[in-house]
Amino acid sequence: MRLNEPITDREVVVPEDTVLVSGTDTAGRIRFANAAFVAVSGFTAAELEGAPHNLVRHPHMPQAAFRDLWSTIKAGRPWEGLVKNRCKSGDFYWVRANVTPVVENGQVTGYVSIRTRPAREEVAAAEAAYAHLREGGRSFGLRDGELVRTGWHWRLRDLANSVTGRLMAAGAVTLAAVGLIGWLGMSGMAASNGALRTVYEDRMRTCSSPGDDGPAAWRWGSA
Repeated sequence: MRLNEPITDREVVVPEDTVLVSGTDTAGRIRFANAAFVAVSGFTAAELEGAPHNLVRHPHMPQAAFRDLWSTIKAGRPWEGLVKNRCKSGDFYWVRANVTPVVENGQVTGYVSIRTRPAREEVAAAEAAYAHLREGGRSFGLRDGELVRTGWHWRLRDLANSVTGRLMAAGAVTLAAVGLIGWLGMSGMAASNGALRTVYEDRMRTCSSPGDDGPAAWRWGSA
């Protein structure tokens, strides 16, 4: 991983409503950068063109963020998350970056990055989470750029909130309802059969009573 130094503790705040745009090839080499990107980065357009995009990488960014970035965009999905970049001077700036694959004739030919200024609370949350990741912490992870909690209980919660989880829950409820109806049906049939058996046995006992053949026979025969 490229280590860009020296660094300072001075922040360059991206102007509000300013959009930083750049494009790279599939290997991450810069093809173009707009004027806003050039101005904030401190590099000249000539220095940026053809250079690897990690020229602006800040050493405070955890490796996990870039692993997640590349795995996401190589799978053909857009990646969006907070990124701390380094200026040529060593200063830093925060952006919310959206990186999207460029597809031509069914093939990915490069990537376009669009960056805007994030909210300060987003920066504070990302700064704490990225420091945690740099130190080897496992309480957080990244998925398509989004910070997510890790651990089996959080994965279960994510599954429960997902479309797949809801479909599984609906299927389980349906199966339980069908099973209950079947059980109730079988119980009802068993109860009915038991009642009929009791009536049959009572009538048979009545028919077979000594000294009462006439009335008993009449009663059974007329039933």
